Amino acid sequence: RKNVTYYCRYRYAQGNVECCPGNISEEEILQVVHAAIKSQMMLIGDISQIKKQIEKKAEQEKKKHTNRLKEIRHQIVQQEKLKLYEEFSNGKLAANEYFEKKKSISERIYKLEEKEQNCAYMPVGKEEKVNGILNLYETFAGKEELSKELVHALISCIYVYDRNRVEIVFKHDDIFKT
Repeated sequence: RKNVTYYCRYRYAQGNVECCPGNISEEEILQVVHAAIKSQMMLIGDISQIKKQIEKKAEQEKKKHTNRLKEIRHQIVQQEKLKLYEEFSNGKLAANEYFEKKKSISERIYKLEEKEQNCAYMPVGKEEKVNGILNLYETFAGKEELSKELVHALISCIYVYDRNRVEIVFKHDDIFKT
């Protein structure tokens, strides 16, 4: 398709309204879109480095969370054992009951530790979203030509106000927002 241009239909239908005067060529729009996508890719930079940083942070959070859970579990167990021992030493529990309850506590600890080891950690929320966006950009990294697939994958909408103002709405939010 050669010499395809876009114009405001409303302006031509209604006459003299404050809308985008004239027309803009498809080639000009494609150049703006291509430049915007390139700048997004430059902002993202080295995608693999970012993903590694995200994974490292997620792993640190997992360790921090796991250590905190262990600490809390240890405190609870110590309190239960202390209470159990006090009841035994005060004569409120018989020896066989004391050892039976102590064994029950140990079994619960073992089951909790087993469950904890079987749990697979998966990043949720922001990390997952960022990984999805980075994977999308990684798919198109290094491609110099603008393709229909690239535009459909990354761009939600293009608003043309006039030759000097084109707004491109990407399908993803700013991944670096706090």
